[in-house]
Amino acid sequence: MTYDVSETENNQQLFDHNGRIDATEATGAIVVVQSTEVVELATSFENVLVSKNTSTANNKNNNNNNNNNNNTDDGDEESVEETIHVGRLLFACEQLERVIRKVGLCFTQSANDIAKNIKKVRNVYDRFADGEILVQGAGGGGDRNAISTIVEYELASGVHTDQKSFAEHSASQGLLWLARSINFQHMFYGHLLENDHAEPYGAAVFAYEAALSPHLPWALQTVGQAALLMISATNKRSIYARIGGFPEGSFEEMEELATKAEMRRVLDAWEPVLKRYRQ
Repeated sequence: MTYDVSETENNQQLFDHNGRIDATEATGAIVVVQSTEVVELATSFENVLVSKNTSTANNKNNNNNNNNNNNTDDGDEESVEETIHVGRLLFACEQLERVIRKVGLCFTQSANDIAKNIKKVRNVYDRFADGEILVQGAGGGGDRNAISTIVEYELASGVHTDQKSFAEHSASQGLLWLARSINFQHMFYGHLLENDHAEPYGAAVFAYEAALSPHLPWALQTVGQAALLMISATNKRSIYARIGGFPEGSFEEMEELATKAEMRRVLDAWEPVLKRYRQ
């Protein structure tokens, strides 16, 4: 991304208090914005949730003594809920993997984990076409773009032999760990953006202990802790420059502000997706 600013007394006025671009405040400024992968990443995650109409009973106390021939819908009302579209989630996570790899070797393990879990999901997802029914009567409508359908399909297929957990190689497990990876990235970049004095290693430890460590066996925790040490050699400026697509040698105040604004948009896009996952 590049910003060409002229006739502006203070470049800072191009951004609102959240670091987002506010061109209306930049009187006399010419701002040229060239999209980067981070902008595309935000857009992809903004499109992950789709609206779905559901019919709910208006009077839950009705019993089955009503005339079976009475097919009126007077007791039903339509409600709209947002649900995760699996195909769009996979597309967004593939973009996330590419963006993370731009940061360098210190985030290679994170990118590899995302790629591995995308593959687990695609092993099931790519077998079917959009609209094809995987499970009759499934809560998500039965097609491949509903998380609940994929889980029910694997349960019905005997993939999950342990009723208390998902099989390691399963698409259900892949979807679960994609959510945890997104949560890690959300906490990591959120910590960096909200704390001026935070450095990547401290932010990574904070995010790892909250988002990943509780779900890992001891042996994998030691692997994760070793991967964190690689981040200690990386500074915040380098991460922002690489994420934003700027050469580090020309990464100045305007480039940093632009990158932060883009990353805040990504964080805003992640939040409703993570909230839906938790539900």
